[in-house]
Amino acid sequence: MFLEEAIKKRRSIRTYTTKPLTLAALSQLLFAAQGITTEHNGYALRSAPSAGAVYPFDIYVIVNNVENVRQGIYRYHVDDHALELIKSGDFRAQSSDACLGQETVRRGAVTFLW
Repeated sequence: MFLEEAIKKRRSIRTYTTKPLTLAALSQLLFAAQGITTEHNGYALRSAPSAGAVYPFDIYVIVNNVENVRQGIYRYHVDDHALELIKSGDFRAQSSDACLGQETVRRGAVTFLW
């Protein structure tokens, strides 16, 4: 598929399954967002571009419904492709409130924070 065709067909879907997201799917999403793809001249280059390869932000995920991962807030460690639990618990209400009451945030399996 050409890029233009993909852009024309792209639509946001705001209905979610209640089935848990697999850990493999979450891993793939995290890699696509910031995973290390190669090293070049001493720099670890990632799947998303950054001027000067400085990557000035971190990714956090609020896990609501992922197989074999307890609910909580996690930080993604790019170098290890690993999650660090920051705080366990159910943060669906707080994350929804922080996003102006969006129910889609409350119902999603995960919420990504940059």
